[in-house]
Amino acid sequence: MLSLYYQMKGLPEVDALHMVNHIASDPEQLLRALTTERLGSSEESLSNPLVSASSGALSTAVGAAIPIIPFFFLHGLEAVIAAAIISLAAHFAVGAARASSRAVVVVFRI
Repeated sequence: MLSLYYQMKGLPEVDALHMVNHIASDPEQLLRALTTERLGSSEESLSNPLVSASSGALSTAVGAAIPIIPFFFLHGLEAVIAAAIISLAAHFAVGAARASSRAVVVVFRI
């Protein structure tokens, strides 16, 4: 599987297999390579657990607060519908922000 990632990046099949065999000789190195390729993260990007926990907590709090906002101004079914629309718009905005610029262009063309 790891060799397929390297082949998709442009390495010839023989070179990719040779590279994976070399990496597989050290299980810790293989785990780091798989994590980097499959999850797109590395040890350096996850080096500070306090920052990771804080950003996770903040994003969860903001995400939980967004659907509640209409209930401060509206009541009943109107608030529920407004909360659903705002939630869908927020989810789209976050997804669009995380996507590559090319994907955003494709979404707006449709």
